[in-house]
Amino acid sequence: MLRRVWVLLVAGVVICTADAEPRVLVGVLSGPRHASRRALVREFVKPTILSSCLAERLDCDVRFLVGCAETHCARSLQGERDKHGDILLLRHHDTYGNSSGKFLSLFRYLRQHPPAPALIKIDDDVFVDGKLLMRRWVD
Repeated sequence: MLRRVWVLLVAGVVICTADAEPRVLVGVLSGPRHASRRALVREFVKPTILSSCLAERLDCDVRFLVGCAETHCARSLQGERDKHGDILLLRHHDTYGNSSGKFLSLFRYLRQHPPAPALIKIDDDVFVDGKLLMRRWVD
């Protein structure tokens, strides 16, 4: 009997294996000062992604990945985090020139919080068709 096994590989290192459909994290890269962009994504993109995941019977979550190395930065985002519960703070200095550091911080987080989900990355300044995104991912 054949069975499908999912493996998430990052830089040659196995991050996650699963005998069933994996959890899916749609990570939206966002900056600490991009509250208005996150609001638009929550209103227009996130609902289509979540409804598509439900239709495909996938365990799916949409999180904003925000680099925030300083204590005052984390405090400034606390109200938004409490209200929406969808911000993942990464210990990383969030600058445009240091986006690779944000990815490394994300992978460290995924390794420290098993089971690590499969990951789809989008940006907070790009509006994607959530239904099409999830359909393409499933295919």
